[in-house]
Amino acid sequence: MNEVLEKFGNRAVKRGGLFLFSDKDALAVIDGARQAKMQILGIDGIFLEGEATRPSLDDSVDFTLRGNTPADVYRASTDFIKRHANLNLFFEIVFGVSG
Repeated sequence: MNEVLEKFGNRAVKRGGLFLFSDKDALAVIDGARQAKMQILGIDGIFLEGEATRPSLDDSVDFTLRGNTPADVYRASTDFIKRHANLNLFFEIVFGVSG
C-alpha cells in the first residue's frame, strides 16, 4: 500500500481489494498524492449498487497515454472529480509504482 492510501484508506469503501472514494474524499486523495509526488495513472468511476460494484467506462479517465506533466495530471484529476460529483459515483484512483 502506498503512503497516500495509508493516510486516506480509512475513508474508502473497500470492495474486492479496491479503495473507492466519494467525490469529496477523492479530492483529498488527489491533493495528498500531489503533496507526496505520487503519480496518478487514472481514475475509474464506479457505481455501488447494494453489494454490486459496477464500473462506468463513461466516467473513467486514463492519463497514461497523454504527455502531461504531473501538475497537469493533478489538475485534470481534480477537474474530472468535480465534473463527476453528485452522480452517485465512487472513484478508484490508480497510482503509479513509486520508486
